[in-house]
Amino acid sequence: MHQSIYQILRDTGRRPGEVVSLHAGCLEVIDGQHNLIYDNHKAGRMRRRLPITTDTARIITCWREHRAGLHLPPSLDRWLFPSPMLRTPQSRGHVTPSCVTRAFKAWVAQIGVIDSELLGSDGTPAPFDRTMIIPYALRHSYAQRHADAGVPVDVLRDLMDHAAVATTMGYYRVGLNRKQQTIHQAGALAVHA
Repeated sequence: MHQSIYQILRDTGRRPGEVVSLHAGCLEVIDGQHNLIYDNHKAGRMRRRLPITTDTARIITCWREHRAGLHLPPSLDRWLFPSPMLRTPQSRGHVTPSCVTRAFKAWVAQIGVIDSELLGSDGTPAPFDRTMIIPYALRHSYAQRHADAGVPVDVLRDLMDHAAVATTMGYYRVGLNRKQQTIHQAGALAVHA
């Protein structure tokens, strides 16, 4: 279950609370395009649609097939990720974001040394700060992958389900490769005397 949650977080850029509260019927196909139906709790916008890849749809479908083999009480039928702890006060019938965070911490603890992009005083890569590896960071990674692919900021705003471009800009970083590419493209247009 946690592997499926991780993959959906990675592939969709949704907030952890949006993924854990997905309904069992969260997939739709329109004209051959898969869409994830989710609730943006933060903005109060329910039943939002996000285009997803066939691979991401397959992850959800595989988890649903596995889930169908579990013995669940009828009260949990509506949730894609039902909670195994029904009696906890924070449970609404689905797994909680804090449960996912605990699983992430356990997973990260098992990973060996991770090199960062920064160099230490000896010129070797400095270790990456493991406390930065949290479920919400996958939302930032999703945004950055799209930014690196040249997705216009207004389209990225819609993908992130932000109301304002200014919010999206907080996620949007232009990498060195894109800056260099832009300089080379613009330089080719310059008139030299």
